[in-house]
Amino acid sequence: MNKKIWLTARTRVSGRVKKPPVSITALAVLITLLMVPAAPAMARSLAPARTATTTTESLKFVPACINCQQGSFVNMAHNLCLDAVRSGDGSSGDNVQLWNCNGGDNQTWYMYDGGTELINLAHGLCLDAVSSGDGSNGDNVQLWTCRNTSNQHWYLTQDFAWSNGAHGLYLDAVASGDGSSGDNVQLWAYTGASNQKWNAFV
Repeated sequence: MNKKIWLTARTRVSGRVKKPPVSITALAVLITLLMVPAAPAMARSLAPARTATTTTESLKFVPACINCQQGSFVNMAHNLCLDAVRSGDGSSGDNVQLWNCNGGDNQTWYMYDGGTELINLAHGLCLDAVSSGDGSNGDNVQLWTCRNTSNQHWYLTQDFAWSNGAHGLYLDAVASGDGSSGDNVQLWAYTGASNQKWNAFV
């Protein structure tokens, strides 16, 4: 009998069907095993691609301070921040006060390099000495549309005080206040006291 017959898938001997030789069966098993590792890779390639997810918080826009200084004004007497009243509607006449520092936009102020206007980040309004005041102690400080007028000009002195351009009075946390949130901010003649001193742009 020709030995090549053993290489056929099935061989008929004496009228019976004989199973393939062991060597062919082993070869088939080996081929199968070699193909198995490819399955997970194929599954990964067929799996839908994951889409990147971005939370709303990560998209929060933080305005950049370009050619300007930006930060909070912290009063040295009470360690409270210069605060545009949050309950205001963001219009001219909203009051300015002291409040616990919280990093909010309504407590963030910026001034362009070479400028003299202090602008509130929350509303884009300027720190304004009430123009209807007579330039005396106790005149109020508020927010107002920026107009580049002298009552909106502020000048830093060497001892951390800020002088108003219209009257030469200083940004002053009301000394009669108890040092708690809600104390008012006003104009007052220079005294050198800590309630007139501010750590600016921190």
